[in-house]
Amino acid sequence: MKIEISNADLDSFPWLLAALLTLVWLLVLFRILTRTDFDTPAKILWVLVVILVPLFGTPLYWLAAPQPVTPAKKNPSIELQSDVAGTPWANDPGFRRDA
Repeated sequence: MKIEISNADLDSFPWLLAALLTLVWLLVLFRILTRTDFDTPAKILWVLVVILVPLFGTPLYWLAAPQPVTPAKKNPSIELQSDVAGTPWANDPGFRRDA
């Protein structure tokens, strides 16, 4: 069994690779601009790095940019609580344990 690859198949590969890299580049720029935890100077700096050095700026952003902070990570003392956790009388202000 012989597999043949034509030049037409190989000619489209660079275009597909370029399109994929451009899409990733645009998604990274979109992500930078929509982050709410970055202030304006940080956004400008990251956009300049990604635009001026696209082949290294995009992976650098993925590796070096701080991860978005969730409320639970910001304040670890916050515990997730449920309104239905515990006994029905535990949150009743009229309940007395000694009664």
